[in-house]
Amino acid sequence: MAIDPEIADDIISSFDTHYDELQHALNRLGQTPDDADLINAIFRSMHTVKGNAAMAMIQPLVDFTHALEETIEAMRRGNFLPTEKMCDLLLVSTDHLRDLHHFYLFDKPFDTVDETAFAARFIDLSNSTSSEEANTKTDVFHRELYPDLDNADMATENHTNLTGANLAEHRHYIQCIGDNSDEQYKDLDYFRELALQVDRQNNFWHGRTDKQVYLAMNLCHLSTEKKIDAVQLLAAIYLHDIGMAFLPYELVNKEAKLDTDEFSNLQQHVTWGHQFISRMPMWSEAATIVAQHHEKENGTGYPNKLSSDELCEGAKIVAILDAFYAMTNLRSDRTHRRSVLRAISEINACTGTQFNEYWVELFNQLIKNEVRSGNI
Repeated sequence: MAIDPEIADDIISSFDTHYDELQHALNRLGQTPDDADLINAIFRSMHTVKGNAAMAMIQPLVDFTHALEETIEAMRRGNFLPTEKMCDLLLVSTDHLRDLHHFYLFDKPFDTVDETAFAARFIDLSNSTSSEEANTKTDVFHRELYPDLDNADMATENHTNLTGANLAEHRHYIQCIGDNSDEQYKDLDYFRELALQVDRQNNFWHGRTDKQVYLAMNLCHLSTEKKIDAVQLLAAIYLHDIGMAFLPYELVNKEAKLDTDEFSNLQQHVTWGHQFISRMPMWSEAATIVAQHHEKENGTGYPNKLSSDELCEGAKIVAILDAFYAMTNLRSDRTHRRSVLRAISEINACTGTQFNEYWVELFNQLIKNEVRSGNI
């Protein structure tokens, strides 16, 4: 049954509000599991979301939300205490709930999620009568949800601890990735200094560039099917957000959500960055990466709405790295950060729409390796 567009808009507007509240509350609950007021607030938000879905007669949404609501209700009754891992599963589920809303209300596709099986896991969890039983079920659910991240505690409760590539490693990468000229060597040193200046302009970007370089170079190393000019990619990593330097400090670090005009201004950083690097002929491929790093697989990105076949491979890599860093670190408009598990789950959910499948699969492998080695 088709849903009236005005009703759909009202439902998604209400959901967006509750989604933000749930994000904040569930992140806090992992740290304060005995906070009854917080648990009650989460329950009320879930109940409202379910009621809106019922009003629109979208039974799959009702069923999915009901399973989450039952889990929170079991916590309210004191059957078991919430843990960080449990809260993280609920956070992943609210992300899926958001995708389901967009699918059923606006027919927007997303990576396949078996919501029936997902809901069944939460119903089973809600039937736990002790914290020990609930924790055991949570561990099983966690491993099923993302089996590759087998160091579950580390991947859920911690965030990225990558130290990134320092200056010595930066020069090591340059020496190892090809026959570059002395001029390129000097350019890359200069580009890195510019990138670090941009990082310092943003209150939450300390160490961002070097972490992205570390992941990008290791991702290139893993790729066998598609070969990337790592010198050009390295330059693009350094300069893809150089345009941010031309934006007002207040805009870059604004804590509230950007309005339409502000977001339009922010998007200009791509054009400015491309214009900056395209003046240097030997960096033409890097310039293309910079120009395309906010495009999406399905052609809904910016600035030119290019789709997968029109995008260079380097831009597809930078898009993933940018998203992963933004999810797993604090931002000016978000006071909490996602766990590695949740970030990977969200990136996977956007495969084929926002991110390229080949590079997402390799990124999964890379993060799994980093978790096992203790870097994450």
